[in-house]
Parts: sequence; structure tokens; C-alpha cells
Amino acid sequence: MVRLKTLVSLAGVLVMTSAYAQVNHFFWTDKPKYQSFNTTTLNPATFNNDAGRVRQLSSDWNGNSNEFSFWSNFTNASNGKRPNGFWLAVSDGPNPKGDAGELAIFYLDAKNPSDLKLTVYGYNGANGNTSFFDGNGNKSGNQTPDKILTSVKNNSFIKDLRATVEPEDGSLSLGFKIDATAIQNYKPINTGASAWKGVDFNQKLGIWFHPVQDLDTSYDSKGWLTKFDFKKQGWVDTENMHTKPGPTPVPEPATLAVIGLGAAGLLRRRKKS
Repeated sequence: MVRLKTLVSLAGVLVMTSAYAQVNHFFWTDKPKYQSFNTTTLNPATFNNDAGRVRQLSSDWNGNSNEFSFWSNFTNASNGKRPNGFWLAVSDGPNPKGDAGELAIFYLDAKNPSDLKLTVYGYNGANGNTSFFDGNGNKSGNQTPDKILTSVKNNSFIKDLRATVEPEDGSLSLGFKIDATAIQNYKPINTGASAWKGVDFNQKLGIWFHPVQDLDTSYDSKGWLTKFDFKKQGWVDTENMHTKPGPTPVPEPATLAVIGLGAAGLLRRRKKS
């Protein structure tokens, strides 16, 4: 009986290990009390803080469930403003910029915090604010855009979409968590499907991330972007960032705030007792 229970327990461990075999986590922050969570360091030369000072970045990819998340956290830029949107592409290591027809590109519209929008296209390898209307920036003229997902008409792929002022320090968190199955199964219109990677990353992560200020957007009747204009942009443009495999997720920006508040509450209770 003991042996049977042991075998069952071992089987459970194996199942859990298998379920998390393809989970990879990336986390970076410049906040001293959370830096022990960092999976890597970022070169200051890869940053531009014109749209808001980048304080934290994190991303999770689960290759079994196709769950993908990306979170960012900001304080004010030098002009006293913060971003109200961004575009993003990630890769399995190389710098995503310029890879036409291989990666998904995300446009987060947070100009109305109570009505956030997320649209996803195939990245055309050119500047980020062209992929939604030109499917291949390496060819002359405007190619048919690779439209993949839009939350404007169907948000069933959204698990979390957030623009939150954190109670811990007043910083702004922007990001999302989605079911990326439709992205991973997508076949690009303008390039060979064999090159398609979507958002898949493993031990290394490349990031092409542009937060923007004073975002101005519009959409067509089917929920696709027709305009993504802005007055200022920043960026994190980097490659081969280390990730952490395994089942223990790195805290998201909002989660870290909760941890901080929770720890403070425990300390207060201990002092009272």
C-alpha cells in the first residue's frame, strides 16, 4: 500500500514536471528589493525612457498551453508623462527587429484605461507602426496585412489586460496575458509558413518593445487598426536575454506590489502580537 502511494505520488510529480516542461520565465527590474528575481541584466544602451522610465519587464511562455504574457512597469518620463500604449515583438533569442514573416507583433491601446484594446498581426520586419497595414516591409508597396487577433470584436483569447496604477509606489503597469494558440497556428500570407515562430521562446529571449505617449488610434468596422499614431516613444531593444525554466513563475509587476503590501501587513501583525 505504501509502495502504491509512493508510485502515485511519483506519477503526480512526473505529470506536473511534464506539464511545466516548456514553461519559460523572463524577469528584469531596477527596483533593488526585487532584483533577486532577475533572470538577466539589461544593458542601459538598449533603453530609451522618453515615453516613461522602464522599471520592470517580465514575460512568460508556456509551450504546452500556449499561454503568453508580457508585463511592463513605468514611472514618469522627463516630461512628467507615462505611456498609454505600446507595440511588442519577441523572439527566441535574436533581436526581433527586421525579421519579416516570422514573429507576431502586438499593439496595446491603453488611451482609455477602462477600455483597453489588444490587436495582433504578423510582424512585417519594418518599423512597428506599419505592420498593421503592410504585411511585408521588405517588399515594395503595401502588402496584405497579416491580421491574427483583435480584442475589439472577440476578446476570448484575453486572460488579463491591464493598465494599473500600483498602490505600492504609484507606478504604472501595462501588459497582458493571452491564449496564443491562434498565433502559433497562424500561417503568414506573404512569407513561407515554415519560418513562423509567433511568440515561442526558450532559454533566450529577444525583445523589441516600444512604449508610446499620447497615443491616437482608430479601428475599422471589424476591429482592426487603421491608425496608431503617437507623440513620443521609448524602447527596449535587446537580444539573448536569459530566461528561467520551470514551474515557479516570476512575479508580475502587480503581483510584486501585492507581495510588498502583504509582507508589510505581516510585519505589522507580528509587532502587535
